[in-house]
Amino acid sequence: MESDSLQARFFTKEEEFSLPEDPVSLELDVTPEQLSLLINELLGRQGDTSVDFGFLIRDNIVHSTLREHLQEHEISAETLVEIEYIEKCPSPEPVDSLLHEDWVSGIHCATVGSRQLILSGSYDSSVTVWSVSGKKLISLSGHAGPVKAVRWVHSDERYASFVSTSHDETAKLWLWDHQKNQIESVITCKGHQRSVDCVDVDLSNNRFATAGFDNVVKIWSTSTEATELDLKKDSEPKKSKLEQRLLTRTPLVSLANHTEAVTGLRFTTPSEMITCAMDCTMKVWDIAVGGFTNNLLGSKPFLDLSYSALNNLVLSANADRHVRLWDTRSKEGSVVKSNFTSHTGWVSSVCWSPSIENQFISASYDNILKLWDLRSAKAPLYDMEGHEDKILCCDWSLEELMVSGAADNKLKIFRHANPTSKSKPLGSS
Repeated sequence: MESDSLQARFFTKEEEFSLPEDPVSLELDVTPEQLSLLINELLGRQGDTSVDFGFLIRDNIVHSTLREHLQEHEISAETLVEIEYIEKCPSPEPVDSLLHEDWVSGIHCATVGSRQLILSGSYDSSVTVWSVSGKKLISLSGHAGPVKAVRWVHSDERYASFVSTSHDETAKLWLWDHQKNQIESVITCKGHQRSVDCVDVDLSNNRFATAGFDNVVKIWSTSTEATELDLKKDSEPKKSKLEQRLLTRTPLVSLANHTEAVTGLRFTTPSEMITCAMDCTMKVWDIAVGGFTNNLLGSKPFLDLSYSALNNLVLSANADRHVRLWDTRSKEGSVVKSNFTSHTGWVSSVCWSPSIENQFISASYDNILKLWDLRSAKAPLYDMEGHEDKILCCDWSLEELMVSGAADNKLKIFRHANPTSKSKPLGSS
């Protein structure tokens, strides 16, 4: 007759919560919540000192009873089961909702000078700089069509530069004097033949890449020609060179091999880039050579991608309800490592945590932003709700802030509970 209990050994990597690793007998129908109560009892923690723990078996998060988890992962209850316990992080906290005049289609967060700031682009053709407390610092309109993507480039004690791309077939480099709160479009990048929908800046901050509906990836210099700007500052009553002529720039490199719109791109090194497109392919490019070194075929059109330098893995958002995990360097055959399934609409955007290698966020046309752990493919850690229409973009560039932009004209800010801890990657469904 099948037993209703098993022998288990608890262990943790967090020294403050360590216990003797003696085997214990557990009921198979025990839940994670009951296991957390047991660990607290063994630690002698009650009331305000109690801790909410999560559990992993063979590096998979336990969301159900032990019986269900063991059956799902084909683990025998007849052997000693090793169970890791770890402190959960609380759910992300809603911080603010920033209203725009139209759809919020691009966002990027960064530390500029000594301040943490949010850059947003909207379908009303505007680009806006916000403080993380929700204050609008400056807003400007320089494009002749919807802004599709934005990216901070460089900052120092006085100036910050960023790039925006648009449906008007251009990318623009902007220079912001954040001491005087004055901003100017200094370079217009021309060369695309259709809407420019994605952008990224390389690790050296010397080049940026753009792509969109003309199927071509273009790489540009990030230089804002500081000498021209110095002339502008020194010429009080008369027009400077910047005011006398429109500065335009042509691309350094054009990479053409996709057959449909390019929807996502990320530099992995200064000389390598990964792109994805509506043609259901993901390509790894050698920029110096000007060609691709790997061509990965997906089952659905790609809408976005995110690369993590912490684990060298790639996430893709697709025109279905799944987030996919790729190892573009794998020699094992299949490069799709996992499918993360919870959304009920197309996944529009994905972004890795900048500091926790197991965590990422995904945004969807189902209006929900989700926080995931790699070790839980069938259930997210948390759902972040509040948008009233499809989410178009998300960003997690600052450790403690997750942001999303949507067709409800709102940019929402959520605060992550454990911004610096790499050892506390668990949440609850």
